[in-house]
Amino acid sequence: MVGIRARFVLVGAFLGASAVGGACSSSSTTPSPAPAATVPTKTDAGSTSPGSLYTRLGGHAGIRKAIDAIVAEELKDAEIAAYFANVGKPGRPTADQVSECFTNLLGKAAGGTETYPGMANGFACRDMKAAHLGLKITAAHFDKFVTIAAGVLKKAGVSDADIATIGGVLNGTKNDVVETTTLYSRLGGHAGIRSAVDAIVTEELKDAEIAAFFGDIGKPGHPTASQTAECFTNFLGAAAGGAEKYPGPAEGFDCRSMKDAHAGMGISSAVFDKFVTIAAGVLKKAGVSDADIATIGGVLNGTKKDVTGT
Repeated sequence: MVGIRARFVLVGAFLGASAVGGACSSSSTTPSPAPAATVPTKTDAGSTSPGSLYTRLGGHAGIRKAIDAIVAEELKDAEIAAYFANVGKPGRPTADQVSECFTNLLGKAAGGTETYPGMANGFACRDMKAAHLGLKITAAHFDKFVTIAAGVLKKAGVSDADIATIGGVLNGTKNDVVETTTLYSRLGGHAGIRSAVDAIVTEELKDAEIAAFFGDIGKPGHPTASQTAECFTNFLGAAAGGAEKYPGPAEGFDCRSMKDAHAGMGISSAVFDKFVTIAAGVLKKAGVSDADIATIGGVLNGTKKDVTGT
């Protein structure tokens, strides 16, 4: 992921660091929890303990030790570790400040006197929304962070009830941390869609049956190859949530509706399906998700009656 700041997927969100590079792939297996010795042992699961959650977790010192153990375990996951790329760099919080911000967040939620947002070892922790704005953190990464953290706490002997409470605190920040993106933004906006369309057209023209329908491209009264691609880009952009207009102008050509543009061409259902299949293959190779390809496929298939005339 580009532009991700150095912090936890879930909570390092107090920082203002920008990470370098994208997230790496990682094993789907949840890393083994940190050794219990690194975290103060609390009550056994299911037991009742007097005092507040803050007291049961060992106060500020106990929560900080738990945070340090959680961080160590999270860093074993390549996708999560990528968010720590700029920790300690000029203008960015140190690892200690990151952990202290997280400690203050949980300490306050557990009933302690900590202040969050607020100062943490000389660094001004920001609120979750401001700190994660524009980071494009996915729900899957958020959930993975919480799962790993819960495993560390469980291994340390924190009760199921207290883990559930802490999980509720973390999950309560999900809307601030996770960024919901549109299909348009995931495809890279107009430029990204145009790049994909150009790649699709190149691949489609390798099929003689499909290429035959492009025979009049560039002839008098017909759009150029670039205008055709721009019309298709505007069509997909509008469907994906962009500001493009379709039908409408594209590089000096007035794009027509799908029905008018394909009238009398005699495109069969089989040829149409082949076009969609080839386009899906190009998008798959480009790294577009299966879910987004399915959405785009639905958009294209929604034009089938207009294109084939049947």
